[in-house]
Amino acid sequence: MFIKAYSIVSIMSELPQPPWVYSPGEVRRWQFSVAGHVKKGGGKKAEKKLENVKIKIWLNCKREGKVFEVNEDFDMHRTALIILKAFSNAKFKKVSKVELDTSIHETNEKIKDIINKWNAEEECEKIKLIVEYKNGNATIDISRKHLRGYPSITIHLKTIHINRYNRILNYLKRHLPIERIVED
Repeated sequence: MFIKAYSIVSIMSELPQPPWVYSPGEVRRWQFSVAGHVKKGGGKKAEKKLENVKIKIWLNCKREGKVFEVNEDFDMHRTALIILKAFSNAKFKKVSKVELDTSIHETNEKIKDIINKWNAEEECEKIKLIVEYKNGNATIDISRKHLRGYPSITIHLKTIHINRYNRILNYLKRHLPIERIVED
């Protein structure tokens, strides 16, 4: 039994002692000798990308209509501005196309410029926007008059990072009166 205790003491004496009152260099040497070389954090982790995502949003508003067709009562321009602000918040840069009912406006302006000069004087039933980002684009359809069961807002994203996707959804949930969201 004395031999076993002696062997444990000899093993303990071979390991460096813990640094209770040593300098930082000695502490580093002690940590390295006990734990070995540990790599510090590497480069940036690859962000996950989502591809071909559709978001369907039903707004909580007054509905009138026939058997097959529904007219919803909400402010189209205000809703479009909120959606553009959500995309601006998620680092989307430019709007390449704005379609109000039948009039098409090809543009290459920044989202913030369009938000500042948007005129809400025109009444329209349908707005279609194409917003661009360096890795992809998004198509946004906002419709006041549509078939029963179809959403008021449809957003189709080609390619988007998961963080930007979550930013858009969180902004929309905070600023729009949403009844239901379906993500495909």
